[in-house]
Amino acid sequence: MTRGALLWLLPFSLWAAGPSQAEVEQLIQTFGPVMRLHPTEQYVMDDPSYLLNSSKTMLEWGLVHHEEDYDRFSLEGVQRAPVASEAALAGVLEKARQDPRAAQRDFRCWLRIDKSLLAGSQSRAKALVSVWQAPDGARLDLQFWFFDPFNGPGKFRVSYGKVYRDHAVLDTCGRHYGDWEHVTLRLARIVGGSPLPWRLEDVYLSRHSISKWMGGLAGLRFSGRHPVIYIARDSHAHYASAGTHYYRRVWSKDFWIGTTAVDLEDWTGDGRQIDTFEPGQYRIISSNIPGWKITPPAWYGCGMAWGQYEKLIYSYRHIYTYKEIGGGPSGPAQHGAD
Repeated sequence: MTRGALLWLLPFSLWAAGPSQAEVEQLIQTFGPVMRLHPTEQYVMDDPSYLLNSSKTMLEWGLVHHEEDYDRFSLEGVQRAPVASEAALAGVLEKARQDPRAAQRDFRCWLRIDKSLLAGSQSRAKALVSVWQAPDGARLDLQFWFFDPFNGPGKFRVSYGKVYRDHAVLDTCGRHYGDWEHVTLRLARIVGGSPLPWRLEDVYLSRHSISKWMGGLAGLRFSGRHPVIYIARDSHAHYASAGTHYYRRVWSKDFWIGTTAVDLEDWTGDGRQIDTFEPGQYRIISSNIPGWKITPPAWYGCGMAWGQYEKLIYSYRHIYTYKEIGGGPSGPAQHGAD
């Protein structure tokens, strides 16, 4: 092999090896996001381990029929067991999976979160970071996961042509127990870069069913090298700016003088700041880079929904009725690289 070929192969071999854990800690502290809560947020983040160690959380399981259909939804044969601690969760989950119905398509396991835990505690919360390296080593994704015990009710705007506007906070619809959201920083390796051979290339914002990559950095604000991300009140959806954000039209009807429409919306603002990159404010919980020594939380590999089911309905002045099934999300391990 010629000297030129060796020089060409050297960067690739370095990329494939991946950064060390210490180097990733430096990347987190350099690029980690600044998170901004809404000034009137009632339901803040918490440590999921605290909920599991609180002696107030249950695991439930049974058959869930038509979980996306309000009119046909039903639970059948629900059983439950207390979760004594985070360490005990895997054993309780194994008991549930020994249920004779476990092989059925409609079988589900989920946590039941006590109402006394819903407000959360920002002082206990940390950004929980999953590290994903691309196969060729050229890119590195840092997923900053955030857990909230409760996702508050939704909001919408009702408009009638240009003559009527009203904003409504739903009393229950849009809410669910347990909430996982994340911001992903995509870093690209700079060949020969020094002293930090990485640059921030893109940012992914989790947001309802319309989570998205920003497609670059142009639409973001920065505090130094840290992107500033706004957390919507109650829903905890992520946005790049403060204000009112309309994200889905759920109903409309044309009349002779205009269109009546219902648009779901989120509110973001410059409230409390969370610096995810400060030592003690984050924890690396998983990585696909070979050779790392990480002990993930005991709950990490446990596949269940992080919240109970409920039927929710809201009517707005006989104009529009919103119906849905509220249910908890899956955890970070079930999402993979996105």
